[in-house]
Amino acid sequence: MLATAASVAILLSIKFADPAPANLWLRVAYDSLHVPLFGIIAICVLLVTPVRWGIKKRLVVTGCVVLGLSVLSEAAQIPTN
Repeated sequence: MLATAASVAILLSIKFADPAPANLWLRVAYDSLHVPLFGIIAICVLLVTPVRWGIKKRLVVTGCVVLGLSVLSEAAQIPTN
């Protein structure tokens, strides 16, 4: 539960702390932060899935959750770009 709350807080802070568009290097650094963030989310989801599901099912569920969140994240950025 704490990991989920931390992930949501990080996502919101990244969304609302958007750098100025004039600074290209800051924009590239900002955009590259999505990769480790979704890695952290994947680890958190993997840790909260039941062990009795087996590793294959847990990895598939984790992949689907992270893919869904990444698509929603990109869709939320369409009006702002």
